[in-house]
Amino acid sequence: MRIDPALRALRSEPTPQRIAQDVLFAARDAWRERDDWKALSQDIESYGNGADLGSCAALAALFADPARAGRFAREFTAHFLPAIAKAPLAQFPSRHIVNGSVSTLLLAAKGRAVLSLVAFDGETLAGRPRAQTVGFSDGERHEMVLAGRGSGLLVRGRELSDKRMELSTDPLDLVPGFGASIDTSRESIVIDGAEGRLVTLRLLRMTENPRPIRDYALADGAFLHQSAGETKQSRLELMIALLGRMRRADAAPLMAAMAIADGAAVAPHLRWQALRECIALDTAEGFRALCRIARDEEDPLVVPAGALRAQLIESHPVLLGLEEKELTCPA
Repeated sequence: MRIDPALRALRSEPTPQRIAQDVLFAARDAWRERDDWKALSQDIESYGNGADLGSCAALAALFADPARAGRFAREFTAHFLPAIAKAPLAQFPSRHIVNGSVSTLLLAAKGRAVLSLVAFDGETLAGRPRAQTVGFSDGERHEMVLAGRGSGLLVRGRELSDKRMELSTDPLDLVPGFGASIDTSRESIVIDGAEGRLVTLRLLRMTENPRPIRDYALADGAFLHQSAGETKQSRLELMIALLGRMRRADAAPLMAAMAIADGAAVAPHLRWQALRECIALDTAEGFRALCRIARDEEDPLVVPAGALRAQLIESHPVLLGLEEKELTCPA
């Protein structure tokens, strides 16, 4: 395998790596000292903590004035490009993701708000099948097209049942200056084409305790899949699953406590996963938690918990003894 001499030099000695990284860190620190960025950063923090966008003057102006949004993006890139040219192998000091045809550069994350630059590659988009699904999540999204041209759909959904949405679509002509603000719990923007590269400025804010993200088929609105509505929940789900696969029985009491927690503190789907893993790791601990949930008429999990309790007792009658023992023990 051929290794570029510049990469070989960096691998051979850690000092050049640190020097290169310091160049980008210095550029980042200088950017953060700009008065305009300080004002914007304060607004992002206020918005992320629940303030109305209209009360955040600097932030709201970006999505009300296309010229101002474009100027902001140009100043940001002009500030960092010399540092990148000087240290091309250093890691950019902000989270950035490339996912197929979409590249995302996080500019700021404060509270529940995230400001990003997003680029869509037209060539890659053209080689992909047209979108077949649409997702809805609890929050709001503001988008401003800065450069390029593209096409997409604004999808609106009305919930008919737990398993189906009534969907309607409107075509979008995405050109510089196009802006949109949507309620992501019932609206979604699907970008399906671009000429060259389409670049947008995007602001997202989740609601507090968001419900799971739900995906539906664009063709008929049928429910397809759901996933955690926030990163914290995803991490907890992975941790619970990992502890279960590692057979860490010592984690069962913690899982039981999570399963019987107040629904406002832990999402129902996360509680249910913790309960299932707890039963698998420590049957007695998990079954006692299951019975507590099944007896609480106010618990949103009371119906599935009751069904699972009945199923387990039918298969393993000895479990009745565990429930009777719990009922006779003082609280």
